[in-house]
Formats: sequence, C-alpha cells, structure tokens
Amino acid sequence: VLDKILKLLHPFMPFITEEIWQVLTDGESMIIQEQFPVWQAELDFSAAAKDFEKVIAAIKAVRMSRTELEITAKGTTKATAALWLMDYLGIDPSCTVAFGDSENDAPLAEVCGTFVAMENGDGRIKEIADDVCESMYDDGVARWLERAMAEADGAKHV
Repeated sequence: VLDKILKLLHPFMPFITEEIWQVLTDGESMIIQEQFPVWQAELDFSAAAKDFEKVIAAIKAVRMSRTELEITAKGTTKATAALWLMDYLGIDPSCTVAFGDSENDAPLAEVCGTFVAMENGDGRIKEIADDVCESMYDDGVARWLERAMAEADGAKHV
C-alpha cells in the first residue's frame, strides 16, 4: 500500500517521495521510473467513505465540545435576543435572515423570516432550515448574501 501511496503523491511531492522510495528499495530503483497505479474496482471504497463521514462528524463534535461552552441566562436563547433586537430596531421578523450550524441556532428558525443552515452544520439544523449555504470554511454566509442580493436586484429590474 505504501508504494502505491508514494507513487500517487510523487507528482505533488517529488523530492520527498523519491527520498522515501530510495530508503524502501535500498536505492535499487527510482520512483519516477515506476508504473503509475491503475484504478481497480475492488479498491473503490466510496460507500465506506460515506459511512466514515459519520465517524468524522462524531470526532468533530467531541473536539468542539472541548472548546465550545455556551452559558446563557435561563429562558434566553439566540431567538429571544434576535426578537429583542428586531423590536428595538423596528424590523419586521419576516424581513430577517439568520444563519446557523448547531442546535443552539434552532430557535432562530422559528423567529426569523429565513433561516439558512451552514453546509458544515448539524443534520437537524439542515432539516429545519429554509436553505443551506456553503460551509463557514468556504465563506458560506457571504456567498449566500451575495446571491440573495443579486436576486433581489434582478427582481427590481423585472
């Protein structure tokens, strides 16, 4: 397996892979002269990869639990804060958009006009969302807002 991995990585990391190859083969061959690996159906693990996504999600949740701690006053949620702010600013809740990625954002879906889940968000959040945007790592909020503003601008000119 290691020899195939090195061959696959060689175009991207030629010096490192060649150095490792030399150690593995006692300098008897060069990786650049080796046959590049050919795709084999029996090595297609796409179904297993989908199952492994659940493991990755669990690992992320455990890691986040160590760094994420939410403390709020009893009866206070992001939704109560959003409602207070809408009232204070005189904004109709139907004209608001909220973005969320975890369970603590769920109440926003009930009070805002549009609730958008992040692609990297929890499954339940995506289920209750009106829309799903790119992950936070891919500037999802900015991209969603740009699309929404372009649609609104196009609607004005129709």
